[in-house]
Amino acid sequence: MRIPLQRSAVTFAVACLLSAGLGGIAVSPANAAGITATVTGFNNPQGVAVLPDGSAVYVVDSSNNAIKVVDTATNTVTTTISLNSGSPAYTQPVGITVSPDGAYIYVTANGPALPSGTTDGILKIATATNTVSSWSTPGLTTKSGISINPAGTRLYLAQANNSSGTVRVVQISDMTIVDTISNLNAASGCNGTGWISGTAISRDGTKMYVACNGTNSVIVINLSSNTVTSQITGFSSPLSIAVASDDTIHVTNQSTGVSSVMILDGTSYSVLSTVTGFNRPTGIALSSDNQKAYVTNSNSSSGGGGASPNSMTTVSRTYSVTFNDNVSTGGSAPSAGSFTTGGTAFSVPANSGTLVKTGYTFSGWNTAANGSGTAYAAGSSTYSSAASVTLYARWIANAPAGGGSDSTPTPSVSESPAAPITQVPFTLDPITNDANPNIPAKGSLPSSSVLLTSIGASGSSTQSINVAFTVDSGRVQTPDFSLSLASRYASATDTPGTPGSLTLYSRTTNVRSLSRAAIKSSEPTLDTAGTGFKAGTTLRVYLLPNTLVGDLTADAAGNFSASIPVPSGLTPGAQIMQINGFANDGSVRSLSIGVVVKSVAAAPAIMQARASVQFASGSAKLTRSGQSQLRNLVSRTGKSGAMSVVGFARGQKLTANAKALSDARARAVASYLRSLGLKGSYTVRGVWVVGGSVSTGQRVTVVVSYPASSTSM
Repeated sequence: MRIPLQRSAVTFAVACLLSAGLGGIAVSPANAAGITATVTGFNNPQGVAVLPDGSAVYVVDSSNNAIKVVDTATNTVTTTISLNSGSPAYTQPVGITVSPDGAYIYVTANGPALPSGTTDGILKIATATNTVSSWSTPGLTTKSGISINPAGTRLYLAQANNSSGTVRVVQISDMTIVDTISNLNAASGCNGTGWISGTAISRDGTKMYVACNGTNSVIVINLSSNTVTSQITGFSSPLSIAVASDDTIHVTNQSTGVSSVMILDGTSYSVLSTVTGFNRPTGIALSSDNQKAYVTNSNSSSGGGGASPNSMTTVSRTYSVTFNDNVSTGGSAPSAGSFTTGGTAFSVPANSGTLVKTGYTFSGWNTAANGSGTAYAAGSSTYSSAASVTLYARWIANAPAGGGSDSTPTPSVSESPAAPITQVPFTLDPITNDANPNIPAKGSLPSSSVLLTSIGASGSSTQSINVAFTVDSGRVQTPDFSLSLASRYASATDTPGTPGSLTLYSRTTNVRSLSRAAIKSSEPTLDTAGTGFKAGTTLRVYLLPNTLVGDLTADAAGNFSASIPVPSGLTPGAQIMQINGFANDGSVRSLSIGVVVKSVAAAPAIMQARASVQFASGSAKLTRSGQSQLRNLVSRTGKSGAMSVVGFARGQKLTANAKALSDARARAVASYLRSLGLKGSYTVRGVWVVGGSVSTGQRVTVVVSYPASSTSM
């Protein structure tokens, strides 16, 4: 499947920089405002890797046959690991990756007595001593990019000059090839000998991204099946890839005159921002806290991006500082500014636009509209937090007319402390165009505009956010909160929606279940998740003017994630969906989104068969008892259906090894079900359980959904 790149960065009228909430390096597009350091002295630098603690960066100095270690505190080369000065000698290093614990780096290079370009291997270098600890040649040819899975158990190497387009999977424990993802050219259109290059693994270990330099694309591979699932287009000679901890994907464009890094959403693959100012970038690595990116620049003197050849540039994350007049009656708020990680603190301006409010006196800036947040003195304070912020004008009510010189001004609502949510006189009732004419009327055509209405102690405001929706999903992102939406229906492919709009599927009528409780109907749902709302409060989802779709609840961190069944019998056509929730200061934020309601026929009732298979502690091997349970399960299903297989592990915190264990358990069960002849679609994943019993943390749950008529009742 080809997924065209879409530009869906969220932009407010008051913001001139991309919000850091978009993830990744988030610097202003079309400039290099976030580049904070440059290290030179390399000769044809290639791959780059950063230690998990951020203390050092390892750069492949290819033409010098060396690895150079850069101290990130001083931005200087502190160690040069010469690969060809001793015996044996290693030459032409290219790719590099670091183990999850930071103990080792792995480098692709030519080895002892091996002719260049024929058979290559992997160097293992201990970071504690910066010495080569081992060398392996597991039948590799023509090395290129290398990446490691989150569990630290496997390496993935792109075979650059293999005409079939191959990625080798190497088991680290014995450095043997355990799998080959082959024929990528034919499977994905990743054409051209020598044109697959950089690789990267998603943070959950389920997907691999491979740069297809020759076709200006990136392919996505499902690592549970080693099959290509997507092809993302729109790049210019992509060479290397890195995935941030927030799952954003960073791809270098090496084409002369482009020389950029494109940042993509890890789910929709839409472009969030583009960073320029490089010189035909060859490698990229990201710090674990997402605050910095390290990009190597080629030895070209005509890279077209401005950076020095043979260098490494550090791009620090930039956060926006915007200003709100907070219901003034005159003047204007200052222009937006920014703070770059590790740079000079942002100087909070004075009342440069001469803001005024009748009956009030300007008294600086505050992070909350009602004055209950952090105060910043105008013209004499600085901002240097790792977060984007909106600063509101702070207003003090003037003394009543005729009052004596010793009278104390009566504080306005802007000076009152934030009241508990139960005392705030705001509700989550739907806001229709009768109450706010800016909100589209029911039946308006959907668009890519999301209307944000904020209702607080100082009044209300409405502003439009530009968001690019696909047919069944979309994402809203601002400096303060995020919201993702996806419409799901088992047969959605048979009922195409309206391009450019979010489509909700609604049954024409409710479906009665059959006599047995296990028989259910597959209902359309709205999958949604978000961050930045007031902890423990409710969010409500409506179709205007007053149809309640469902309620959500923000957790202790102000986040939520839920699947809401879409009510049956909704009127087809263009509608306005509205999501209302409380912000941290008790105000209401309301999002009005154009959607299309699509009627779908009632699906036939289905039967669900369930099983729970136990595993031994720390093991992903099926027991005889587990095999027997799965055989009994298959005997009840008619050997056809949709399989949900979820593996579990338990403990006090998430670790990569535990995540890998839960994934392995789920895959073991799915594999055994297939061997028993159970056909259909499989959803296989691993999860983590904090606390709980041993039983709940060492199991795999299986749900098989199949037509009720496919087997006897």
